[in-house]
Amino acid sequence: MPSVPEKLQAAWEKVQPYAKTALHWGYIPAIIAVGMLYTEPRPSWGQLLGPM
Repeated sequence: MPSVPEKLQAAWEKVQPYAKTALHWGYIPAIIAVGMLYTEPRPSWGQLLGPM
């Protein structure tokens, strides 16, 4: 396995908690947004977020 430079490893350690949180909270909204772009008829945000 290739070695990772120390600067890159230090930068990843600083970014990792934020990247994990962004991925955790952004995954499902991203799937919904992609689904809205590629379906016909396109639902509005109100229809998606509303109870019925």
